Amino acid sequence: MKPKKVNYICASCGSDRVLSDAWAIWNPATQQMELESTFDNFHCEECDGECNTKEIPYEGGIDDEPSYKEVLQMLEELHNKNVEDQESGFEEGIYDAPENEGNNNVAKFIARAKGE
Repeated sequence: MKPKKVNYICASCGSDRVLSDAWAIWNPATQQMELESTFDNFHCEECDGECNTKEIPYEGGIDDEPSYKEVLQMLEELHNKNVEDQESGFEEGIYDAPENEGNNNVAKFIARAKGE
């Protein structure tokens, strides 16, 4: 079971454009700033001032990333569809590799990822 996702909103206006005071640190290996610590002060961009927050359940949205298992399932479905298309004579599969080399590589990747 996936952990419960939450969202924080401004307790006054309900906006989810709430900023938190935080410290970030530079990671030279990734070449990115990484969150080091957050603090208890919040700022609402809608109210343009300090605010209290309210935790609500996160219902999801278009920015949700699929899980590893979901990506693997989508890849396997695409692979199986491509194999079916090629077997039925459909010329434009998703692989352009000669002699179905692409199909074999994807099948091997899927099996390895599933632990087979």
